[in-house]
Formats: sequence, structure tokens, C-alpha cells
Amino acid sequence: MIIHVFNNQRKFSLGYFRFLHDRGFDLSDTAVYHYGKAGNDFDACGVHPRFLRSWFWPLGHLRMYRDLKKADRIVIHSLASPFLIAMLRWNRSLCAKVWWVIWGKDLYLYHLSEKKPLPLKIYEAFRKPVMRDIAHIVATMQEDYDLAREWYGAKADFTPCYELYPYADDYGDGAPARTAEGKLTLLLGNSASRTNEHIEAIDLLASKTENIRKVFCPLSYGGPRRYAESVRNHGREVLGDLFEPLMDYLPFEEYKKIWESTDVGVFNQKRQEALGNIFSLIMKKRTVYLRPDMPMSRFFARLGVVTPALDREGELRELPADVREKNAETLFSYINPDRSVETWKQILEGGGTKA
Repeated sequence: MIIHVFNNQRKFSLGYFRFLHDRGFDLSDTAVYHYGKAGNDFDACGVHPRFLRSWFWPLGHLRMYRDLKKADRIVIHSLASPFLIAMLRWNRSLCAKVWWVIWGKDLYLYHLSEKKPLPLKIYEAFRKPVMRDIAHIVATMQEDYDLAREWYGAKADFTPCYELYPYADDYGDGAPARTAEGKLTLLLGNSASRTNEHIEAIDLLASKTENIRKVFCPLSYGGPRRYAESVRNHGREVLGDLFEPLMDYLPFEEYKKIWESTDVGVFNQKRQEALGNIFSLIMKKRTVYLRPDMPMSRFFARLGVVTPALDREGELRELPADVREKNAETLFSYINPDRSVETWKQILEGGGTKA
């Protein structure tokens, strides 16, 4: 039996299992534990998750623990749950069966926290042996695996998965870039998480308003409402009517219309985050600005994908059309879904667990 443990990001899990189902994977011996609200929207994918109402639900985690002990392999899509960490710490033999699909918060929760109160230090010390002993790591970027080794002493083998979730299937139809004349439409960040560093990014854009038509800023999920409201207020104070905060959740098709109208994406995170948005914009031949000191910038530089940095003095502009074209071609070749099929076959159907 294969068990998947998914965090509460349904927008990724649903696409992932649809991807496996449509590509002919046998999911008959697959069990799924999923955090978040119950629903039947996975039925068409051939899986029927057991939903856990919170990270801290004892009964649900006891049931999960029973099944984890029986599993042949365990695929953990983000180590977000303290109860899950506790189970792996309590029964270290489970780590030999785990394929840990790294999400940004997994690695950066402690290291990018400006304040490190005692409870966070204790939690970090508690989870460090688990992250060290997990047998297999799956990540899009070699840089994330390197950080797991540097920060946690990870001994896992590494499986590069060029497309963790089906970005290319959803967005990558090779449509030509939209011709933007004059002012630019921007997408700023991907959520209300503080890790987007919205305030700094808005201040950097303040001197570039003559080139801006609109700044869309998704703030409907991923962080406290109070923080989202502070970003909204600061954005309107600095950028005025150019700033368009998206405070309420939008259906996918509506969000996609906004995304399709975007000329430039600005992602000011210090850590790996918003991969779906970033990959999708690049594959649609849009310009994406990233912090030069983030691991994702090094990842793209290694591939030969150009992602300029936003600064106070520099001009806000699109990359030349030929550069955007080459960026898209390079990234398409890297995360081609057919390559991902082979990778997931290796993970789900390949060799056994570590002794």
C-alpha cells in the first residue's frame, strides 16, 4: 500500500491526483490522508481521501499512524503537521519508507523567521532528527535538497522531480506572449503570507508608477486577515488606484483571466514559494522578477532562465521578446510532463525502501 499525506492545499492535490489518473497510474492500492475540509471532488481521480480537520486532531492521526505502519511507502507532500512530525520521531523506522516532497515552508520555517521564540526553537530541535533520517527527498530544485543537507544533515537520496504538480499541463499551451503597449499589468506575490515581503515590494514599485497600469495582489489565503488588510492599506497609500488587492477567493477561471492579463510577475520571497505562478508565467513568455539572493534565482540561473531583480534605481520593463521566448522553451524542456511521469513511476512503482 502507498499512502500519500497531503497538506491543506487542495488546489495542488486535486491536480496532482488527476494527473496520475489521466496518465494511467494504478491507484487501486493508494490511500490518501488530506488535511482540510471533507469533499467528494477527488472521486473522479480514483482516490477517496480521509480528511483530517486540523493539524492537531488526535483521532485522525491515530488512524493515520496505524496505516503508516502498514504502508509499503509513504509520500509526504509537505511536513506541515506537528502530529505527523511526532509520529515519525516516535517511530523512526517509518522514515525509511518516506519520500518527502519538499515544500518551501518545510525548510524555511525556522531559518527565515526574524524572531525565534523558545517554542519555535524547541519545535525545530524536535523535528530536526526526522528531517535528517527521512530516506528519500523529492524536490524540483537541487538547491532545496542542498539546504536540507546543510541545515538538517539530511542523509536521504535525492529524486529531482521536474514537475511536482502539473503546471505545464494546466498552463503550458505555448500561447504567444500578449503584446503589452505602454504600461504594464503586474501580479505581486501569490498569497497573504508574510514571506511574500509585500511591503518592501510595494515600496520598490513606488518609483515606477509611470510604467504601471495595474498591480494585482492575491491576499485571499495563506496568512492572517490582519496582515492582508495591512498590505491592502499600504498598497493603496503608496500606489493609489493602481493597486488592486484580491481579498476574496476567486474561482480558478476568474483568477486565470487576471493571470492571463499579466505582463510582469513580481515575487519578492526570500524562500522557495509560488512555483506554480512563476513557472506558469515564464512558460507563457511573461517577465518574472525575483530576489537575486533566493535559491530559486540560483535555480533559474543554472537553467539559463533570465529572472531580473527589482531594485529602486532600475527600470520596470519586460524582457525582450526573444529572451522571454528562450525562457519559455528552456523551462518547458525542463518540466515536460512526460519526464514527470517517469519520475513519479520511479517514486511510486520503483525500488524499495532503505534498510
